[in-house]
Amino acid sequence: MTDRVEFGLGKGKVFPHQKARSLLHPVRRLIQSPQALVRWIGLRGDETVLELGCGPGYFSIALRDATPRGRLVLFDLQPEMLSMAVERTGSRSGLAAVTGNAVALPFTCLVRSTSCSSPPSSGKSRPAWHPCRK
Repeated sequence: MTDRVEFGLGKGKVFPHQKARSLLHPVRRLIQSPQALVRWIGLRGDETVLELGCGPGYFSIALRDATPRGRLVLFDLQPEMLSMAVERTGSRSGLAAVTGNAVALPFTCLVRSTSCSSPPSSGKSRPAWHPCRK
């Protein structure tokens, strides 16, 4: 594990919070629909969902709406990104915000993972369950 984090727009770098608003551009919905992704995951509404690297909350509202009886944990390395996501999702019971590094998750759990970089139309397999490490 490395403690060194590189910010920037290149491959392997962490997207800088100063440019976060660009991730919320409405045109992005034409390419990557949060609602379509949530439908593809197949949530029942009572799950606990960990949104790893939530950024400014592009998927957060759709995940919040899909888990009305569940819990949504927003998780991001940058407190500034996390603040934007919390602001966008609003307050409700079952919503938590955690700052941390995804390389060393502070949770013990079982997660159903999916990649938001592969759209549902890509034909890739559905999400799978994976254990978290503490």
